[in-house]
Amino acid sequence: MGSCICKGDEVNQQIERHMDVQNKTEQMVTKLLLLGSGESGKSTLFKQLQNIYMPSGIDLNGAEDDMGHPAIVATIRKTLLENMNKVISKAAELYHTDSEKYAHLFIDLNEASNSAAIEILTTYRDPSQTEFTSLAKETLKQIGDAVGLIWDLPAVKNAHKLRGKMFNLDDSADYFFDRAEIVWSSDYMPDDKDILMVRIRSIGVVQKRFTINKNMFEIYDAGGQRSERKKWMHHFGNVQAVIFVAALNHYCARLFEDETVNGMHESIRLFATICNEKHFEKTEMILFLNKNDLFRDRLSEGTTLRSCFHQTAGWDGEQWDKDTKDPTAEYEVMDYVPNATGASEDAAGAQEDSELFEQSYAHSVSFIQRQYSMVKENTAKLLYVHVTTATNKENVSKVFWDVQNMIIRKNLLRGGIV
Repeated sequence: MGSCICKGDEVNQQIERHMDVQNKTEQMVTKLLLLGSGESGKSTLFKQLQNIYMPSGIDLNGAEDDMGHPAIVATIRKTLLENMNKVISKAAELYHTDSEKYAHLFIDLNEASNSAAIEILTTYRDPSQTEFTSLAKETLKQIGDAVGLIWDLPAVKNAHKLRGKMFNLDDSADYFFDRAEIVWSSDYMPDDKDILMVRIRSIGVVQKRFTINKNMFEIYDAGGQRSERKKWMHHFGNVQAVIFVAALNHYCARLFEDETVNGMHESIRLFATICNEKHFEKTEMILFLNKNDLFRDRLSEGTTLRSCFHQTAGWDGEQWDKDTKDPTAEYEVMDYVPNATGASEDAAGAQEDSELFEQSYAHSVSFIQRQYSMVKENTAKLLYVHVTTATNKENVSKVFWDVQNMIIRKNLLRGGIV
């Protein structure tokens, strides 16, 4: 009897020691919550962190059985066709709405090659994933050739330029249009960049643990669509920091769920809700202004911030308008007009044009950052802001190094260690 009691006590002590070790380990884990509106690049950032810090590389949502090689190939091909068919249909829709205004979107279907290519694309508009990976080699080539032919049409290129302004389209659409021949080859194997670029909408909440410079981080990636946001609530407690990801280029983009809503308007409203949430009163708030590369592209095209931050765009906050700007406001309105100097062929003119762009870019980023900061009710609480490009491994690595150092310093301060 006594022997049994001693063994029982020993087992209990072992369990308690094990639990104590686990509790101490958990206390050493820094928990971060990735939030943001749909298509902000949040999940791309999550994949890039895996690519950088996990020996096994990118594990798509931790579901290898569901998102293994055949499935990711199918997803890329399916998304490519959905995007191309959307561009074609929007070009036709706008042209038929006003054939004079949108004459540059006319696709000549009397041209046999055009009509044949579009017929192929509409035929395979929505096959199952199994069909996508089991199509004959000749069929795959036909689809790839059809995408390439349609993408080369000036009307389709012109329609693509209207993305964001007139309709929603995946930011990576043109990346895969350019790679159509590769994507539709029978031996296609996605590389890391393809996996980073493909749009896989987050469902629910996914978590991963990363060891970075001997520090343990647990990062949660929460779905950004409106329908997914209610699932965030039970992750609000016990996180050291929230990283809110906002896409800079969404100042001229439409919301996926509602194409009548400006993407950045939606993002700022969501950020206001998150940063003023009572559960986050003691939580560090970090803002990633993401998709900087695409933002620079849109600015270089001459797309002004007026398309977002102006009363004509439904914005009632600070106006991106020299004429109506409050003279006491501490920001400067400066739009970039491509080749405004009229001398891009000349080296001096090109240099001047480049300098004008960089000035406009700096003022634009500063203004956008200002709009996010202004919705924060607790003015004493710091907001840490980083400009990021989630598809750029070097950029993400550098930014996250800064983020983890900041969080660790804050934890040490709270603990009275420094």
